[in-house]
Amino acid sequence: MSYDLYFDRSAEVTLEEFDSYFGKVPHCKVQGTQAVYQNEDTGVYFLFDLATKPEDEGPAHKVSFNLNYFRPHFFGLEAAPELKAVVDAFQFAIHDPQNSGMGDGPFSEEGFLRGWNAGNEVGYRAILQSENAPADVHCRPTAELESIWRWNFEKEAIQGTFGERVFVPRVFWMIADGVLSSAAIWPDGIGELVPAVDLYLIGRERLAPRRLFTRRKDTCVVPQQEIEAAFGPFDSVKYPLPSRLFDHQQPPAAVRYFVEGIQPKERKRNGISMDQVLNRELVEQARKR
Repeated sequence: MSYDLYFDRSAEVTLEEFDSYFGKVPHCKVQGTQAVYQNEDTGVYFLFDLATKPEDEGPAHKVSFNLNYFRPHFFGLEAAPELKAVVDAFQFAIHDPQNSGMGDGPFSEEGFLRGWNAGNEVGYRAILQSENAPADVHCRPTAELESIWRWNFEKEAIQGTFGERVFVPRVFWMIADGVLSSAAIWPDGIGELVPAVDLYLIGRERLAPRRLFTRRKDTCVVPQQEIEAAFGPFDSVKYPLPSRLFDHQQPPAAVRYFVEGIQPKERKRNGISMDQVLNRELVEQARKR
């Protein structure tokens, strides 16, 4: 199940024009007549296809757009401005066949999001009420998902404000000891804008504990409570997630003491992709029969 949008105009869209435009779009890779948008920071992906045969099925169109349902809501938030840019650049008319869609235009980001959210909700119901519904579904509240998405979406711009002196990490999801947790890295207590997440992966190399006159590298999983106990609450509200700025080139004494003093604990952990953590509100609503 997917949200399908069709673009048309009187003039032909050539492969060269298609390649020239989408080849310059950040996070987009052109593969023949298909442009794949995939943002590694946010985990969002969707497709644009160039129609090359008049007998292609569906409405008459020059380019089509496809975004799968049963995804976190922020997939639509990231797609909306990209769609507007495509419509403006090619001067496209649109055909939106979704029940709550825009019909035959005009395109608007608000109209797209209305159709996307309605269709995505139907997609949740169709999958979660089916005979083959997944037994376990990972989900978190919509507000939390959106804050994490915005942090990752703005990460590159935020990084640009600091240059190389402070690192801005990506927030990701992992299963640690069977519990879904948001996570970020903070290697060796480096200068970093540390976001408020559930767990931190703190790799230790320079600050690894000494054993027999050598340092043995390791990676420790540290809960947010331990960071706050050592350094205070995450009090900055300047960014999409509460955060604490550690602006140093060499870790100060307090950071060194904390990182070197971490007691490693064995945890079973594995990563989970951003598209697998769904909106809790939509999951709970879909499961009500």
